[in-house]
Amino acid sequence: NLAIIPQRTKENYAVLVGVLKDTSYSSFFVDPQVKLLYLLVELMLQDNPPDGLVVVLNLKGVGLMHITRLKISTVKKFFQFLQEAMPTQLKQIHIINSSYVFDKILMVLKPFMNRDLFDMIVPHSSSDDMDAFYANHLSRDLLPADLGGDLPNIDQLTEETLYQCRKSSSYLNSYERQIEEYQENSS
Repeated sequence: NLAIIPQRTKENYAVLVGVLKDTSYSSFFVDPQVKLLYLLVELMLQDNPPDGLVVVLNLKGVGLMHITRLKISTVKKFFQFLQEAMPTQLKQIHIINSSYVFDKILMVLKPFMNRDLFDMIVPHSSSDDMDAFYANHLSRDLLPADLGGDLPNIDQLTEETLYQCRKSSSYLNSYERQIEEYQENSS
């Protein structure tokens, strides 16, 4: 599940929250998730571009076998996009329910990350005080109920995000065609 939070931070940053709905590693595919993220970034920019982006990823249920599902070519392209081409500035990446598994995932991803991106990552273990997170990073009114926030749960927020995607389907299809044309012309 990936959801755009309907409100912005006081700095006018958009907030994107992600969690695995199905935590089975055999159901985890990177390519569709990356494609969805590209489309959601484009959707955020459509009407009222944010001044930045904060990403919150809940790693609850992620295990070592998920690492085996990472496609290096996709990961490399994704990090190139994040660091060189993303049309809004990434401000923070919060990893909720971080564990030793995240440390292993980070070891795989680190070669593709520049220092600035690496420094944006803030892991929060399941034993961390979430009240400190709300006070220092994102307030409850910007988080789903699943993370102790005041908003509906992530499933409902994802449905609202998908509804926005469907409403903007002609715009997003046009965007996707532009990407395909660029790829054809550059090969």
